[in-house]
Amino acid sequence: MLLFADVFTAYASTISANDDDQSALLALKSRISSGSNSAFLEKNWTAESPVCTWIGVLCSSSSKRVTSLDISSMNLIGSIPPDIGNLSSLFFLDLSRNFFHGNLPEELAQLRKLEYLDLSHNNLSGAIPPSIFGTLLNLRFLILDYNELTGSIPEGIGDLRFLRELDLEYNQLNGPVPAGVFNLSWLEQMAFTGNNLSGNLPPDIGFKLPMLKGLYISQNQFGGSIPASLGQCSQLEFLSLSYNAFTGVIPREIGNLSSLETLMLADNKLTGSIPAEIGNLQRLEVFSAYKNSLSGSIPESIFNITTLKFLLCALNDLSGNLPPNLGQVIPNLQNLNVGYNNLSGTIPPTISNVSRLTVLSLASNSFTGFIPEMLENLRSLEILGLQDNNLKIKSMSSELSLITPLTYCRNLTYLSFGLNLFSPLVLPASIGNLSTHLKHFDARGSEISGVLPAEIGNLTSISWLNLCNNDLTGPIPKTVGSLRSIQELSLQHNQLEGSIPDTICNLLNLGLIDLSFNRISGILPSCIGNNTSLRYLHLDSNYVSSRLPPSLWTLNDLLMVTASSNSLSGSIPPEIGSLQAIINIDFSQNKFLGNIPVTVGKLQNLLQLSFAENQLDGSIPDSFDQAISLEMLDLSNNKLTGVIPKSLEALVYLKMFNISFNRLSGKIPCEGPFKNFTASSFISNAALCGDPRFGVPPCTITQANKRLRSSITPILWVIIPLGSSSSIYQGARDGNVHTKAIGTMGYIAPGDITLRGWIKDSFPDGILQVIDSNLLEPEEANLEAKMKCVSSIMELALQCTAPLPGSRMNIHDVLSALKRLRSQLILLDVTEGQVDLKVKSNKNFSELKFGL
Repeated sequence: MLLFADVFTAYASTISANDDDQSALLALKSRISSGSNSAFLEKNWTAESPVCTWIGVLCSSSSKRVTSLDISSMNLIGSIPPDIGNLSSLFFLDLSRNFFHGNLPEELAQLRKLEYLDLSHNNLSGAIPPSIFGTLLNLRFLILDYNELTGSIPEGIGDLRFLRELDLEYNQLNGPVPAGVFNLSWLEQMAFTGNNLSGNLPPDIGFKLPMLKGLYISQNQFGGSIPASLGQCSQLEFLSLSYNAFTGVIPREIGNLSSLETLMLADNKLTGSIPAEIGNLQRLEVFSAYKNSLSGSIPESIFNITTLKFLLCALNDLSGNLPPNLGQVIPNLQNLNVGYNNLSGTIPPTISNVSRLTVLSLASNSFTGFIPEMLENLRSLEILGLQDNNLKIKSMSSELSLITPLTYCRNLTYLSFGLNLFSPLVLPASIGNLSTHLKHFDARGSEISGVLPAEIGNLTSISWLNLCNNDLTGPIPKTVGSLRSIQELSLQHNQLEGSIPDTICNLLNLGLIDLSFNRISGILPSCIGNNTSLRYLHLDSNYVSSRLPPSLWTLNDLLMVTASSNSLSGSIPPEIGSLQAIINIDFSQNKFLGNIPVTVGKLQNLLQLSFAENQLDGSIPDSFDQAISLEMLDLSNNKLTGVIPKSLEALVYLKMFNISFNRLSGKIPCEGPFKNFTASSFISNAALCGDPRFGVPPCTITQANKRLRSSITPILWVIIPLGSSSSIYQGARDGNVHTKAIGTMGYIAPGDITLRGWIKDSFPDGILQVIDSNLLEPEEANLEAKMKCVSSIMELALQCTAPLPGSRMNIHDVLSALKRLRSQLILLDVTEGQVDLKVKSNKNFSELKFGL
């Protein structure tokens, strides 16, 4: 009876536990909102069928408890419920490669039997709960890579003494790695790549992790030296320390790692030489040490590693030669990148024997001699970089013989051989037979002459074509319109002629076109607005003429347009203000006419603007102060008039300012960026005045008036009787009155009589002959006192118009004198209609009207 009771109790317990498992899985199902297989789970995971028959579920044959749950790679979207902790018999949990989001539930700590936990490749976020590792002491595999986890690595992971794989790659974890992690003696894989982890590797890491096969800690912020004890990890196959801040030398002890297949040390701060002991690694397939500060030569022993596939040592300070038998000793080499060093000598001709090469980059070294022949043997070649050396080409004809052999390399995507010591050669028509996959062609500075072959239009996959700094002649072929994938076209510094073909408007992906410093003539195609991807347009130093096409102003994403030293004409239209993204405009040395459009003020991203050496007239727009990013403004050598707007003081980033050789007048602003400008910015503007450091005279009252002439037109008028008629005299330019007396009866005074001279000669007895007869009459009361006041006013006028600017009266003194005279006249009861003296004072201007 007791036995029956025990059996019944055990059976009831099992039923209850199974119910817990079912409830936990149904809770998980309820959290899955969608996904390509969610409908399948909806039909399969039901209460009507036994849990152990559900997809992804395995149960113990004896207890019928769920021991394994694997629903990986089902594209499920949802979150992990806390109920997952009720699967207390679970050994294996794999939810990887789905779209689970949210935090890791702390209830995972209840899975005490768990040995394998893989939640990788999801969208899980938040910190890793420290509490879960105090109980998961049987865990052997912890895989949480490719999520969005944050915070630090919990100390408790160091207590998982049976752990073999710890994978936390590509999260957002930070801080140092807990010391306990480096004591996990059973650990085989430690993967922290792509986080923000910091600190140093412990010096004795190799003694504490004897079972380590893979150490992946690239793309973090680890520093310090590389521990020599890593040489004790005899089973290490993969060592990745790239993209950190490791310093010091490469330990020679790494040469003891006889099982090592991949050694990645790129983009650190390593110094010293490459140890010759690296040559002992006879299983090595990848050696990457680019972008460090390594020096010395590449050990010859490395070239004896027959298994080597990738040798990447670019961007260092390495010197020496490549071994002449290179192509015979490393036949499996696929990628040889030693560019941007100080290597010298010749390129071994045997390189053409390395038939598996996909990348050969020797760029920016000091290689000499001839480019090896038989490059057509490299049928797998995808990238060939030979630029910026001292190489020559063997050629039996006038054609660039390098091109034709490379037409056999049908996978070639990148070809660069510019900046070498080639003799003048022409591009062969076979350029059109290069790989249809070719995306990058760089032949700048290669002494290439002759015409650009029409066959270049066959390179329909090309995205970057650079033939600048050569001696190309003739027209740009219309076939360039077939380069539908091109993004950058650089043909500057050649001798190309003719017009820009309209077919260039077919290039809808074109982001940069540089045709500067050629002999191109004609007009810019009216369809240029079709190139909606255009960001940079450079046409400087050509013979392009006529007006700029209206469609140019529709290129809303244009960043730079430079067309200096051409023959462009017409006005600059207000539509220029639609180029909202523009940062640089240079239309200098052309034949533009008319005013500067006020819409330039809309260009708030503009950094540099030059309209220098044109025929622009009118005033400088006040709206410039809205172009708040301006750093350079050059309006020199035009016909601009009026004043320098004081609003320009608001351009706080303006560093270079040139308005020399114009016809500007008035006071030069002195605040804001003008504090840093010198006289060179204002040369040859005869009517400017202001601070002496600008090389101009101080401002007098007349010059101050002229400064505001464009906005309020202050003029000194004097009505003078000539017999029975009267004439109007107007102050002319430069403060000197040269206007002739023009009578109403047709009388014109002699040209050598000036208003100022005539008034001066009338003092002191002829005042009544100079002023309007309606101002003072001989029989008037207080005549003598009133004549004295008027005489003083006329004397002030003479002082303000003195021939020498330095002799002219300061405007503040003029204002004070006028105020005193006004008070005197009021005391003498002068009526308002006889003398109307109006003083409008601010710090820039005083207006006087006599008899008006």
